[in-house]
Formats: sequence, structure tokens, C-alpha cells
Amino acid sequence: MTKILDNPANEMEKEIAEYIKPLLTPEVEEKIEKDKLTLGGCLKSCYDKGKKYQVKTKGGGIARISEEQHFKWVREYFGIKGTVPVPSQEEKPTEAAKNGALNIDLDSLFD
Repeated sequence: MTKILDNPANEMEKEIAEYIKPLLTPEVEEKIEKDKLTLGGCLKSCYDKGKKYQVKTKGGGIARISEEQHFKWVREYFGIKGTVPVPSQEEKPTEAAKNGALNIDLDSLFD
């Protein structure tokens, strides 16, 4: 298995690595090696594509991209063909929650 998946630099890269590991084929691994693809490069590619959807705010800007879209871009970057289900998002305690902060889903307030 390709070594780029062994050392993700952050949680987002780790999520990408966990998503693509079961999708690797010899052809995909060859593309990763040949094109020198990386988890960081994938993340940057997704950020760059997301900029098209950016809404300017006081602090700079924000883009809201669905998980389906994000993982579609991940598959495109690594050359993975077809549609693959998005990984389920299990509730994981955030750093703030671990420190006793409130964890409120503000979007649910407006449903």
C-alpha cells in the first residue's frame, strides 16, 4: 500500500486517508506514485475548488461544501473512478467538548 496514507498531518488528511484506503487499486496506487500525489495536495486541491463557492464575509470568506462534493473531489484527485458512499460521520468529541465547552448545532435552531 502506498506510503502517503501512513502519516496524515492533521485530522482532515486522516479522514481522506481512511476514506481512500479501501478504494485503492493497483492502478490508483500507480497513479499516486507516478504523479507524486499527496494527502496535503488533495486537501489543497479541495480548498482551491471550494473557493469558487466562497461567500465573502468580514473575516475573509467561507464556503459550504457538502461531504458528497468534498469526497467527489478527493476521488477525482486520486483518480478513483465511480461513486462511493461518503463515510458516516460518527459523533466525535471536539477539543472544546473535551474541555467542558458547550457543543451546540446552531443550524438545528433554524429548522
